[in-house]
Amino acid sequence: MSAGPLLDEQAVANAFATSYIEAAAMTALVYDHLLTLSREVELIWKSSFSLVKLLFLINRYSVLGVMLMQTCCRNLFFAVSVWQLVSAGGISPFLLFLRVWSIYGRTRTVQVVVGGLCAANFLAILVTASVNIWALLGNVYYAPQVDRCVCTERPPWMWTVWVAPLLYETVIFGMIAYKTWAHMREDVHTPIITTLWRDGILYYTVLVAVRVYTILAWLVAPPSLFFMAIYLMLATITTMASRTILHLRAAARQRDSVFLSHDLWTQDEQLVVLPPVSEWLGLRVMTWPGTGAGGDGCEAGARGRERDGEREGEARRAVSVRRETEVVTD
Repeated sequence: MSAGPLLDEQAVANAFATSYIEAAAMTALVYDHLLTLSREVELIWKSSFSLVKLLFLINRYSVLGVMLMQTCCRNLFFAVSVWQLVSAGGISPFLLFLRVWSIYGRTRTVQVVVGGLCAANFLAILVTASVNIWALLGNVYYAPQVDRCVCTERPPWMWTVWVAPLLYETVIFGMIAYKTWAHMREDVHTPIITTLWRDGILYYTVLVAVRVYTILAWLVAPPSLFFMAIYLMLATITTMASRTILHLRAAARQRDSVFLSHDLWTQDEQLVVLPPVSEWLGLRVMTWPGTGAGGDGCEAGARGRERDGEREGEARRAVSVRRETEVVTD
């Protein structure tokens, strides 16, 4: 492919600055891959094939090819860029949809409403990304001065690509925050609830910051800095989405770590009473072995009645997750 016109001094400086940011984003992405590789092998690769597993792997590894591609700046750039925008705007939102759908008990209403929002978000990204990248295509070329792709003119409406996902993620965060808060009020504490709350806040805060930065950069920054925001965004979305799935699966692995002391039980098997609201996490009513037959495991007698309230309260907190939520297992 023929090279474009020579860059002026400022454009060259901006291109080198973009290269440094790209290198930093790539380094952070690869470093995160190395840090979480053992967990990925254990929690993802060794698990059975599922939709979430497929989307996780695509989201995690497809971005590397995009960030390494710097010498093909027209047709291949267009095809891969559209794919990556759809991946970042389609796969990650779909994983969030599965997560919220599971949290709300996989009800039909949430499936239709949130699924519709997810589909609308996907279509909005697909249309805006396709139109703007097509307009951008004629202004992107390989610059041998800096050995990379550069942009000479930015489409005026490029920033609209990330408005829809920003709104969608705000709705999702609000739904997760409300449901988690409701369960915490009822004193239901599990590793998955903790993970949902912690990762939900972190995911939303970081993603909003990156998307707002990208929108502002595409509104006011010179065209030669166009790619800087893209690399930060792609690396951040990939890292946050991957870690969210890994954290949820790791939390689900802790479901067998709940142990109760023997003096809570007065029978061979005692029912663990779960609050009705636990159904959204796929919690089960389970039994625990006693220490002997016919109530010999504990001194039932007068002490039993006095401790009825204590046993019930403890039982409501001693929950075990029978299966992982939809977003963890499917």
